[in-house]
Amino acid sequence: MSFGERASLFYSAPPLSFFSFWLFKKKISFASLGLLSWLKMRRLCIILFLLTFVILLTNCQIGWYTKEINSSEGSPFRLTYPISPISYKPKFCLVAKIRYKAPRHKEFNYPIDPIQETYEMEKVLVEEPSYVGVEPEFLNFLQSRLKSKYQFQIKKVVYGLPESFRQNKVLDFLKANRSFARYSEINKKWKNNFVLAEILKTYADIIDSHTDFFYGTDNPVQQDLGDCDETLYFSEVQKESKDSRFYITLARITFWVFPEYNQESHHYSVIRRNKLKKTQETFQFSMGYEKWISVFFLPTFNVFANVSDFHMEYRFSEESEEMFLDMLTEELKK
Repeated sequence: MSFGERASLFYSAPPLSFFSFWLFKKKISFASLGLLSWLKMRRLCIILFLLTFVILLTNCQIGWYTKEINSSEGSPFRLTYPISPISYKPKFCLVAKIRYKAPRHKEFNYPIDPIQETYEMEKVLVEEPSYVGVEPEFLNFLQSRLKSKYQFQIKKVVYGLPESFRQNKVLDFLKANRSFARYSEINKKWKNNFVLAEILKTYADIIDSHTDFFYGTDNPVQQDLGDCDETLYFSEVQKESKDSRFYITLARITFWVFPEYNQESHHYSVIRRNKLKKTQETFQFSMGYEKWISVFFLPTFNVFANVSDFHMEYRFSEESEEMFLDMLTEELKK
């Protein structure tokens, strides 16, 4: 081999080696790109799996509502007036109760009789009156549903009033149709007693000609109201729930393999008083829901769960009141 041939071979070798090195680098970069894309796909798949698991978990439940009516005497819930002429239509009354809230001293927090004690308005806390049990709007709905069958009258009772109110007949002038004139009368009559005037203004928005007053320890349930032949009183709802923190924690630790159990019940009591018999009977309307959550219920996709998903904005108390109204309507239509 001549010197020129050896020289040409020597000078042709480096380009080949550089090309091989360039190809080797490309292979490494392609492999790294493939590894990175595989890692990204794996991470995306994990995220999608977790999202799918969470979405399915919100629907992997079975639940049902419960309804029950119990009577203290065992009789059915009916409105009947036993002895009456054919032409006479008995009057049934639906009552909304209001418990009197005495004003309290802001500093020492003791109740005040606004007639026997006088304070500056800045030292006294006057609370707005509130209904115990159901409100008149609820009774209006019930009345409109049953107006073809019963002659209902909606009444209000304010109980727990101090005896000084009876002696001074403080609230009697409010037993009339509501108007703006009563507010000016309050300001004129009680201009030197600011606390009492403020109390009367809060009750002036509620009291009308269909309102009765009960003083001291008088119980309105044990007395007849005006010309009502039969009266229905509604007590405050009693709530009961069974959400054990132990079972909730155990379900979350096991990723809901161990089922989570939620249960809530609301109990409404209706007292029926008959004017002729001088008797009263208590009916308890109970409604609630039971719910089981577990990954074993994934195939159901919430098909067997009639229970709504309750959260902070919409609690079961709102739905239970609607259920109570439906149960009352259904029973009274029988």
